[in-house]
Amino acid sequence: MLQNDVAIEILNRLKVGLHLKRINIIIPIFEVTIIPTTNQPANDSIEILSNSASDTQLITIWGTDMADAVKTKTYTLTGATPVVSTLATNNWKTLNGAFLGDEFGNISKRAVGTITIREQSGGLAITTIATTKLASGMQRFNMPLTDVILENISGTTFYNDGDYNASTTGKSIQMTGRMSNDFACTTFLCLISDSASTVQLITYL
Repeated sequence: MLQNDVAIEILNRLKVGLHLKRINIIIPIFEVTIIPTTNQPANDSIEILSNSASDTQLITIWGTDMADAVKTKTYTLTGATPVVSTLATNNWKTLNGAFLGDEFGNISKRAVGTITIREQSGGLAITTIATTKLASGMQRFNMPLTDVILENISGTTFYNDGDYNASTTGKSIQMTGRMSNDFACTTFLCLISDSASTVQLITYL
């Protein structure tokens, strides 16, 4: 864990009195960006691969299928060998985001190489996760009935609790610069940025 992450955790635990509860998950500083806009699959499969053979961790991707239903899939990377994600019916329409871990926020490890997520038929990149990073795009975590501390480290982040989608306008809550919010998450926690931001997330039981 980064030294800065530890300091943030201790400060928040003292601030909100959550030291009486048990830490469940700590997601160290990770990236939140806009939804990718180029080369979306549009009724295609998705391929995921790295330029490093050492990338063999979990990755979770999420988006919508051709019926506009939200889909979340978790795979184990196999280095430079593409992992193919094909939906049984109504194949991928959009990829909204990717995270190196599972849908509950349990991280795997940071990217060793550059991880590319691309549409299969043309092999064109939708987005990438850069070396040492954890995520790309809008982030969506399955965290029902969970106490959360969300720390905005840099940039501007918008989040929704209890919805599958966050937005830079409307009902999403905005966090700008160094600040934190603590709340009880009801179902899903979604985060998006108007350009790029970094955040840290701590959950308690």
